[in-house]
Amino acid sequence: QEKIIETYNSLYQAIAYSDISTELLSGGAIGLEAYSRAYDVEYNKNGQMINTTSASYASSSTGLTTVRIMSDIVYDGLGLMISYNDTTTQTAPMINVSSETSRTDIKYDANSRLLTYTDVSNSTASPDLETTTYRVGTGYNTFGQVISYTEKTTSREYDSAAGMWMPAYLENARTMSALTYNTSGQMTEYMEASHDYNTGLAPADMSLDITTVTRRIISAYDDLGRMAAYTDMISPAKSGGAYISEVYVTKTVTDITYDTLIGGMKRYYEVSHERGSALDITTTTDRADISYNALNQIAGYKDTITTGSDTKTETKTISDMEYSRTGRSAGNVTKIRETGSIVIGARTYELDS
Repeated sequence: QEKIIETYNSLYQAIAYSDISTELLSGGAIGLEAYSRAYDVEYNKNGQMINTTSASYASSSTGLTTVRIMSDIVYDGLGLMISYNDTTTQTAPMINVSSETSRTDIKYDANSRLLTYTDVSNSTASPDLETTTYRVGTGYNTFGQVISYTEKTTSREYDSAAGMWMPAYLENARTMSALTYNTSGQMTEYMEASHDYNTGLAPADMSLDITTVTRRIISAYDDLGRMAAYTDMISPAKSGGAYISEVYVTKTVTDITYDTLIGGMKRYYEVSHERGSALDITTTTDRADISYNALNQIAGYKDTITTGSDTKTETKTISDMEYSRTGRSAGNVTKIRETGSIVIGARTYELDS
């Protein structure tokens, strides 16, 4: 059953909306409940929406409720959005996390397609970290799909001892190109060049200039449109235009499944092939039992790893992962067991540790 409720103001503008769906089982019991709502909708004198709150809930996702507040929306003379604030909160029996993004300087091309913007973001998962992202140079194909863009990202950290935000010393420029899509509009391939370098605020002794290039081919999606398999081909890293590594890496990830509550990865299988001068090694990793804490950060997982021609299998269980207030890993409990055998020289050694 589906029930839709709409509310309007005196100007016949929609100010609230509810869409409630239920499935009645035998005996009248409710087997599935979901709703989406919009409320607290406000308009400016031109009839443009400037504030709105939306909420969604589905019992099939273990009671996850998502509330999103769009506020302080500003438009240009053509009626295109040029700035807004976006706050999203997710709650469930074991989850309570919020994030906020202020987007400004939004610009469009002659066809009203997004070109540039600036985002300033923070989250309760990392309250002492603020990230600024500049999107520039967005390109489109004839179908209006994004085929290229560059994002420059800097992060600054709050020093609680000094009581101030510290300058951002490092910046990352990520250039996405050659984006292609299938007939369903799902991305199938792209090139990514990631450049890490110093900002003008960095101390003289802090030197960083590293570029890595990755080609990703996405080979499968699940029924909900989430990526289920892909292959990454990673070229050797460069610094100042010169290679600082001779290692080429190919990673194929398959059998990706997702957590039904928050949508994060629950399991995947990875085959990594590293090759270079005097190096040719393949490692397989079966990562399972990925769990999350109340802030949607990974809390633990189990890896089953086989490397090279050895018959050795390493089982690594990570639990009780902790994070700093900037979102960095700050500790965990690791248990490792090795079984099978390894070959060293002419001898084979049996393992069971």
